[in-house]
Amino acid sequence: MQLFQSFSEFMLEVSGVMPEQLECFVDRGGMILSGKDLGNCMELGHFNYVGSFWIESFKGDTDVLLGQIMAWLYDNDPYRFESDLKDPELDVTVVDRELINVDLEIAFEESIIVRRDPDGPISWNGEKWSVCPLDIDVAEDLESMDGKFDG
Repeated sequence: MQLFQSFSEFMLEVSGVMPEQLECFVDRGGMILSGKDLGNCMELGHFNYVGSFWIESFKGDTDVLLGQIMAWLYDNDPYRFESDLKDPELDVTVVDRELINVDLEIAFEESIIVRRDPDGPISWNGEKWSVCPLDIDVAEDLESMDGKFDG
């Protein structure tokens, strides 16, 4: 739930609310199993869930807050568009002339990537594994390539 954690921290940094004004929790999670070989690691599957964020007594500029949220999603969750995730939902309740309560729900989907680790906490396929970030080796040189190219 790295996206949830990162977004929660972001909200405290940019929204101007104090930690006691922000409640964050995960709701309605599900798993999609894949078992995909990624070379240096394996993708066990995807975890999809809804992050719920409730801001009490917000007195800042709502348009700026919405812009910050949208920009964060573009910058930090680029795969959400490939995954066809539901757009965030927002519910605003007016408290008084200066304050509102904001209830925000964001659908997230994250890959669960594991690497062989003899001391890992996950047992799978008769081996031990640890959760890790996606590690891709990028080719720096190409020595030869068989086949024909009709360009």
